[in-house]
Amino acid sequence: MPSKLLKVTPLGPLTFLKEYNNAISISVDNICKVPVLFRLQSTVWGKFKMHPRWGVLSPNEHTQCRITLVGGVELSKRDRDRVILVCMTAPINSVDMDFTSAFWRRNICYDPMVEKHSMSFQQSNDGKQETVERRSVPTYWR
Repeated sequence: MPSKLLKVTPLGPLTFLKEYNNAISISVDNICKVPVLFRLQSTVWGKFKMHPRWGVLSPNEHTQCRITLVGGVELSKRDRDRVILVCMTAPINSVDMDFTSAFWRRNICYDPMVEKHSMSFQQSNDGKQETVERRSVPTYWR
């Protein structure tokens, strides 16, 4: 498996702003020479809407994913609400809904062949960015 499959930008804590309908766009770029299958999943059910939730990226292809904080929901004060982008080399070259959903049921995120990109979030208060003191801990320990 290549050491790095996808490049996800922007990095760092992402801020949901009310003026942008509590939505954030991230760019996902395939930086390897093989097709990559990706999936977005949340650590908390029902707080986020994500589109697209999964897909296959050909070499050097990129896509924009939109993550929206559901209305009336607040983020955890303990920085536990995350979205994780998991990816691995694709066993197929095109998107087949039945095959892809069956594939992710069998290849859970604990598989060592699965690359993970974790995203944390902040929530703004009337357009002002809320600053949260964060411990200096590597992402994979959170």
